[in-house]
Amino acid sequence: MENQFLKRIENFISDYSLITAGDKIVLGVSGGADSVALLEVLNELKAKLDLRLFVVHINHGLREEALAEEKYVESLCKERDIPFYLFKEDVKELSKKMMIGIEEAGRFLRYESFEKVLKEVNADKIAVAHNSNDLSETMLFNLFRGTGVKGLASISPKRGNIIRPLLCVQRNEIEEFLKERKVSFCIDKSNLSNEYSRNRIRNNILPVVSDEICKEAVSHMNETAAQLRELNEFTSIYVEEAFKKIASAEGKMVSFNKELFLKESVYIRKMLIKRAIDELVPHNKDITHLNIEAVMNISSKSGSKKVNLPYEIEVTASYNDIYFKRGGETKEKPKEIEVSLSDGTYRYGEYKVDVRVLKKDLNYAYSQKTYTKCFDCDKIQGSLMMRARSTGDEIVVTQTGSKKRIKDYMIDEKIPVDKRDFIPILAVGNAVLWVVGFRISEAFKISRDTKRVIEISVSKEEEC
Repeated sequence: MENQFLKRIENFISDYSLITAGDKIVLGVSGGADSVALLEVLNELKAKLDLRLFVVHINHGLREEALAEEKYVESLCKERDIPFYLFKEDVKELSKKMMIGIEEAGRFLRYESFEKVLKEVNADKIAVAHNSNDLSETMLFNLFRGTGVKGLASISPKRGNIIRPLLCVQRNEIEEFLKERKVSFCIDKSNLSNEYSRNRIRNNILPVVSDEICKEAVSHMNETAAQLRELNEFTSIYVEEAFKKIASAEGKMVSFNKELFLKESVYIRKMLIKRAIDELVPHNKDITHLNIEAVMNISSKSGSKKVNLPYEIEVTASYNDIYFKRGGETKEKPKEIEVSLSDGTYRYGEYKVDVRVLKKDLNYAYSQKTYTKCFDCDKIQGSLMMRARSTGDEIVVTQTGSKKRIKDYMIDEKIPVDKRDFIPILAVGNAVLWVVGFRISEAFKISRDTKRVIEISVSKEEEC
């Protein structure tokens, strides 16, 4: 059994390229069966693969047995001539300080300690002792809490520089291996308690499933998890390629080409939404399927719609684009300015505004370029203002005097909702002369009776 056990792990290491000959590996060893078996296995392979091993043990200060476990792991390392690194920390105090649970604080401490030793000895990898039962427990835990394919794929054999060589063997096989070798191990009594959700799955659910439904349940779940990892890897590659085609990212904003986005399948669209959120908030944990569905819902509707997500993310689905913006870059509307009916230059936010007043000349071709417009100066009665749109604004759209609300005009023009407040409006009261970059009012156009012409040019300051 011992040789078969070792051979299976060695094949698993080879299949997933977990270890390269000559590697320096930092091992997390608690003194429990799994980590002691990990130490035994890698020590067995040390000569064959030219490995250098370094053991890290963390005393969390939670249990009376902690000191005995610390001493036991140190003795194992001494017998095998393996460097031993000890870290002691009051995890309860750490959890209070970080305002997280004890389990999460312990996990943080472990990996922080591993990384410290990794850098100190210039090691290549960190080996941890998760086994196939851990994988099944995590798979069920994620399923019960609600998860996608990635969560059901559970624990991977390799993540970055972290490797899990024992993921191919079950807990009972590990204990049998140590028994054959006459190597003892410590028993963490907290694992027998049902205080934690994961322990309840371990102690109550999986034993019933294995005894009363399917003896090979854990093995079958591991096979399914492996297939899901392969599926997740395939879709992740596809999503990354699609993201490059449809998305642009800058600072705290990601935008999608809406037309290209909607051509993708439903599942890929959801993955792309999650990819955009990951771009803004790496390692996020509070994005749920309900958040993804909310974005899916507005993305397929006409017009311009918004939805707010965790992490101060605002998603706007416009006519042609979908924008993901994270809080912290709120753009303020420029302050309104009064434009005199005489020659002058003004600044409106990021815009430069040039004004000229001319006598009407029938032989002069008055400019009507996109950002230069001419109006009958004498039709302007009241203060001429350049400002953002305002409630009640209207523009005359026909020669007979028909009006349209600026809100409706912007909707008809498919102007994205997040851009509407930043388009300069030239107006007298609520009578709009010009939606800059778009149309002018029929009511203020030059006519036969015009005597004075006011020419207004608007340009971005950086273009001046």
